[in-house]
Amino acid sequence: MPRHSLEKVRAQLLRAGISPRHVNRYVRELRDHLTDLIARERATGLNEQQAEEKARALLGTDAQLVQAMIDRGAPRSLAAKAPWAVFGVLPLFVLIVTALLLGRWSYTLLFPYQQLSVSDIPESVRAISMASSFIGSFLIGPALAAICVVIALRQRLSSRWVWVGLAMIALVCGPFGVHVQFPTAESGASGGIRGSVLQAVFENDQINAAATLTLMAMRTIVLFAVSALAYRVFRQRVEGDRA
Repeated sequence: MPRHSLEKVRAQLLRAGISPRHVNRYVRELRDHLTDLIARERATGLNEQQAEEKARALLGTDAQLVQAMIDRGAPRSLAAKAPWAVFGVLPLFVLIVTALLLGRWSYTLLFPYQQLSVSDIPESVRAISMASSFIGSFLIGPALAAICVVIALRQRLSSRWVWVGLAMIALVCGPFGVHVQFPTAESGASGGIRGSVLQAVFENDQINAAATLTLMAMRTIVLFAVSALAYRVFRQRVEGDRA
């Protein structure tokens, strides 16, 4: 039996908005039934190719199989029913919650060392803080964009909300970043530990506004360009495999 003999059925059901979980189960059932039909036709004396062709005809056309699943009233996925929520609201909600949690955690971690000089702050605390900053600044945005791309590809969605979602993630994550500024050796303890959930470029212990805005803009452009390109390339590949 050709491995992809029912892939068009799968793709059409996903494009119709049927939940991938139900589509996968339905296609497995069809493949099992098709295997039984092939075995039955082989038992009548047909060769393998003839048995496959006759069994496939007995199973039904792609359109018939798709319509049968739709007529069952199979539930539609949330991404198909409310793409605005999955690709617009949910990523922003996750980002806000993540920012609050990381900010709170960083504050709790660093507060006991607020009045110490940088040399008195344990190396482990500084390492954990920098790791948190790296995650918040460089991983959350790409991770959210990647999740949106995977959902859209998995469910064969072509909604404009996918593009809107990627743009919104880039616009919000471009300025976002858990940023911790430790006191320098010159400032000593008087400089204190400063932190924010926005990207910032410091110069002589002061925020350089021009450099900060440039950094935010570049991060936004790069994140959207990379995620949009990945979505376009993989979408074309999926559509090519389906064809």
